[in-house]
Formats: sequence, C-alpha cells, structure tokens
Amino acid sequence: MWENVGFPLSSKICRKLLIYGVAIILLGISIGVAVGLSLYQVDVQQIEISIAISIIITIVNFAMEYTIYFLSFYENEFNKTAEQASIAFKISISQLFNSIGVPILVAYITNKKILSAGGLVDDVFWVGLLTIIAPIGRFIDPYNIFLNCKKSHY
Repeated sequence: MWENVGFPLSSKICRKLLIYGVAIILLGISIGVAVGLSLYQVDVQQIEISIAISIIITIVNFAMEYTIYFLSFYENEFNKTAEQASIAFKISISQLFNSIGVPILVAYITNKKILSAGGLVDDVFWVGLLTIIAPIGRFIDPYNIFLNCKKSHY
C-alpha cells in the first residue's frame, strides 16, 4: 500500500469517476431493459414480466458487484481499510439503487399500479427473492464445497 502514497489526487479522482461511470452505465442498462420489458406486453402475463425484470436486475447487481470490486483496486487507496470501505460503499449504494430504485422508476415511467398483478409490489418481491436465492447457491455449490473440504484436509 505504500506505493500508493505517490499517486496524485487528480489521478485518484479520475479513477473513482471511472468506477462511478461504469456503475451508472450498468444502472442505465438495467433501467432501459426493465422499461423495455414493461412496455412489451404482447401475449405475456404481467407476472412473467415482473420475473424477467427481477432476473435482469439480479444479473446487473452481480455484474456491478464484480466490476466495482475489480476496478476499485485501481483507485490506489492509502490502506486496505480505506480500500475495503470504498468497495463496500460503492457496491452497497449501486445495488440498493438497482434493487429498489429501478423498480420504482420503471413503475413510475410505465404507470404501473402498485398492488396489481405484475405491479411494483410483484417486482420488488421477485427482486428480493432472487437476491436472497443467488447467494445461497454459492453455499450449496458442490464444487465450492469440494474445494473447501480439500483445503481443510491439507
């Protein structure tokens, strides 16, 4: 970390802005696809559209998590604590906006009803469910369990 002391502040700010820019682009993709799916109503039930929107939001959440995580190493923070705090802050804010803000924004843009089938409540329910199920899959992953068992024996 001592090698990061010599980086000028302008370089650090540019790198932070790059990470925020990538997160905003991913959020824009999420909003665009969600609005497009909401407006696409050709022989498809509203609940299926809600599930599709939730899947897109979950995929974008994972993409943001990994992108922000890897790009944050190029910020050149002074110590590991600042680096980890920066990563946690950026991932939390971007995923929070993507999980809550995008469904609200899509409901507002497309004039969805809040409590009707395929409305805002359905969107948020499916986003929450998929957000919970996906990390559980990491713990149940047989390959990951095998690797962890193999590590503990050696």
